[in-house]
Amino acid sequence: METAVEFVWPLPIRVPLHQILLNAGILHRDINSGNLLVADNEGIFLDLDLSVSTKTFPSSSRPPGLTGTWPFISAKLLLDTEIRHEREDDLESFYHVLTWVALRYTAHNLNPEELSSLMEMYDETFCTDSGTKGGRLKSGAFLSGEVPEKVVFTDCKPLNDLIKELTTVFAVRYRNPEDLEFIRRVKANPYSASVLKQYPDTDYLQHEENLAAEKWMVETIRRHLRDRNAWLEADKATPQASNSGTMSSRDHASDQAQQCHN
Repeated sequence: METAVEFVWPLPIRVPLHQILLNAGILHRDINSGNLLVADNEGIFLDLDLSVSTKTFPSSSRPPGLTGTWPFISAKLLLDTEIRHEREDDLESFYHVLTWVALRYTAHNLNPEELSSLMEMYDETFCTDSGTKGGRLKSGAFLSGEVPEKVVFTDCKPLNDLIKELTTVFAVRYRNPEDLEFIRRVKANPYSASVLKQYPDTDYLQHEENLAAEKWMVETIRRHLRDRNAWLEADKATPQASNSGTMSSRDHASDQAQQCHN
């Protein structure tokens, strides 16, 4: 990988491949930087070792155990290891891979200390009575818009715009707006536009719909990739100082569990 575009460009291939698997009854459950490869400008989607059949585990049940590669697991799953792994969790993992790679290999305005502090959200763990968990920093970053607000990718403006839009939509998974049911009822009324403008959380419903839409993520990425020249003007990838790893959820939890018992 030599430029940001070389990583982002194949995403419109990878995300639909994920949907094809899902349509076939297979949920991947381990989207990470190691199984999203680039070869000859084409995206390669690897590793179904942790995938599960949605037919074997219907919506009324949950495959046992947290799965995935810790830095890229959704904040929702890290916060509550008992909930079911859903399609939206895999899509959020695509987002975490994108931001993790961008922060590590694309020029930006953060100094090494600021970068290390921000990268803590990918490896965060803490001890609870029910076991090792994480996701507080990730969910907080979504709610505050920390990455698009603090980070400026200095040589690739389209990357800033893409991450900002994706962050805004994924944040609905962690928002709890007031009067949500009232807003839903008002929105159902075709004459309610002027009323909705009075509520700051009305965008929540649109973002919620976007996240549920099958083609939203790939269409968003494609739209931001239209100006290829703007991406190609970016400098070649430059490794940024960071100690964030890619440990599996099982190994990460095992390592933290030992610390929790000490």
